[in-house]
Parts: sequence; structure tokens; C-alpha cells
Amino acid sequence: MEINISSYLKRIKFKLKPKVDLDTLSLLQKAHLLHIPFENLDIHYNTEIRLDINRIFTKVITNGRGGFCYELNGLFYQLLLTLGFEAKLITCRVYKEATGYGKEHAHMAVLVKLGEDEYLSDVGFGAFAMGPLALSLGLIQHDLKGNFQIDQYDETHLQVSKWVAPLDGISNEDTIASPEYIFRKDKMNYTDFEEMCHYTQTSPDSHFTQKIIITRPTLTGRISLTGDTLKITEGSAVKSKKVKNKTDFDDLLCKYFYIRM
Repeated sequence: MEINISSYLKRIKFKLKPKVDLDTLSLLQKAHLLHIPFENLDIHYNTEIRLDINRIFTKVITNGRGGFCYELNGLFYQLLLTLGFEAKLITCRVYKEATGYGKEHAHMAVLVKLGEDEYLSDVGFGAFAMGPLALSLGLIQHDLKGNFQIDQYDETHLQVSKWVAPLDGISNEDTIASPEYIFRKDKMNYTDFEEMCHYTQTSPDSHFTQKIIITRPTLTGRISLTGDTLKITEGSAVKSKKVKNKTDFDDLLCKYFYIRM
């Protein structure tokens, strides 16, 4: 399907003429992340999330909401296709330190091919790279949100990791590669994610059902409203504020994420 490009670009405040090149892909991803928050409000307002691009377009683009990976990366994929990019949806398994890699199709991302090169593009992971990552194995790639690396994980999966300082690290040079997720390069259909989309928004084992999460990056940090706490990060400085009540929550949601429920 084709989507309304002008409405989409206006939503993410993208004012340049899009081209099918790496610069445009990078700028589109950055604009998307800065202006469309990652959020799971529908799950906690008992509104079913269905993998219907028209419905999601109305929610996110027309009504000024955010969403989670199936919505945001699904929309971004359609935008790229409509603009003429060669792209495909891929399946990812998210890493958790306590349990290792999770279920297949638990996360959706986008692979974009430009000439002979391929790039991992993701606007629906919450906290991730601001720009596309080249599928150059072993290369440490510098991004506004940190240093990332893609490696071969097994015969069928690639692994993307972020270089971070350990909690007990002494210096900035003492870093480790912390896994984010593994992914396959096979082309997926949108409907392939329906089962996990349902699981994510209904299962008590899903962290999305356990608390409200709204987050978006800024150029110098991140703003998050999680549970009953607002956290604003600017560089190394972090400010936290407890949410007093529902009225306070709604005010913060509007002020920092421009969302009115």
C-alpha cells in the first residue's frame, strides 16, 4: 500500500525533499525518533493493537500518537517503500541479561538495501541508534546514541550490540559489548508478527503489560515516563519526578510527548 507522504513528513517535521540515499534514510530515522515516541498506552487503556497499517497511520500520524515496534517500524517500512527505497521487514529476538534471547518475532525491524550495501534501521526499539547501522560485521559504528557493532551470531542470525561502560567500570575506556538483539535477514510479512503482537499486549509475562512506558530521545539525552516516574536525561545529568496522580500524568504526557488521550 502507499501512504500519504506529506502527512507523514509533516508529522516528523521533515522539510527536505526525500531522495533514495543514505543521507535521507539517516535523516528520516532521526526525525522519526525525535518526534514520534515509543509508547504502550493502548495496552493500558484496553485498546487492541491490530497490524492494520491504515488504522496505525491514523493513530500515529493523524492523531499524533506513538506506538511500539510493530506499529512504528511497520509504518516506517511503508514510508520507505512509498519513497522508493528497497526495504524489508525482519524478525528479531531481544536480549535480556537474566534470560538471554527471547522469542522469535518479539521485535520487528527494517533492513534497507542501497546499492550493494544493507542497513539495519529501527525506529521502534525505545532506546537504540539514531541512525541506520551498516551490515559491516565487526565494525564499531559511532552513533549519536553510542557505539554499535553487528556480528555473526550463528548460521541464521546476526547480533547487534552496544558498547557500554560496566556498572563497576573505572574509566570510559573500560567498555563491554552489551547485546541488544539478534536478527535474521529473511524477508518477513507484516502478518508474520500477529501472534507475537497479540502476546505482547495480553500476556502477563510481557513487560509491556506490567507498566506504562513512554519514551523519546532528544539530541542531548532522553525523556521517559515509566510507571509513576518522569525521567529527563541531559548528557550525564538525570532529573526524576514522581507522578502525583492521573491529572499530573496527563499534563506530563501532553507537555513532553504532545499526546492527549
